Amino acid sequence: MRLRHIPILGLFLKYLNLYAGQGKPEHLHRVAPAPLWLDRVLVELIINLVFVALLFVAAGDGRHDLDFSGLAVSVFPSLLGFGIGVFALIFVLPDDFLTSLDKRSANTGVGSTLLVADMAFPLIYLAFGLAASAIIEEIWPSVWGQAVLLLIFLYGLTLVCDLISGIASAAYALRHRRGKQAQQEVEAVPDGEKKPEE
Repeated sequence: MRLRHIPILGLFLKYLNLYAGQGKPEHLHRVAPAPLWLDRVLVELIINLVFVALLFVAAGDGRHDLDFSGLAVSVFPSLLGFGIGVFALIFVLPDDFLTSLDKRSANTGVGSTLLVADMAFPLIYLAFGLAASAIIEEIWPSVWGQAVLLLIFLYGLTLVCDLISGIASAAYALRHRRGKQAQQEVEAVPDGEKKPEE
């Protein structure tokens, strides 16, 4: 049985692989290359893992007093609501804008499929992280459990930053396109029809 056929877990892995594969449609059914996994997923995860480890080592005997319960449970719902609202805006973007975004993706690195992947997986992670944090708080009340809770929270924030970065890139591309269209409209007006400047 393939992992992607497992209920719930399969959905998470499907969009994780799509996120690692930069949103390319073929990675919905095929595992993304290892270099992309390293660049898109593992590096950020390892950085967060090292930070958590250093924090608990630096805390020394005081690490038993560290308590991150409720952190993800209290923050993730707001981030999830924000993300879903922004993700819904993709469906009202003009088709010609998404097409132009794909044409410019070779130079900018931002295409419509990458934009979708950069939004979809963080939202799925926030939902899974919210559920996992609530369960861990109940069944794993130990130092290791607190470390996992912090890791879930920090990686979630990292993904939200990626989501915001994708939104900013799309907004910049849209602004650039509108500015270019306005310039073309001005240039298309004959000199005699242009309004004199006051």
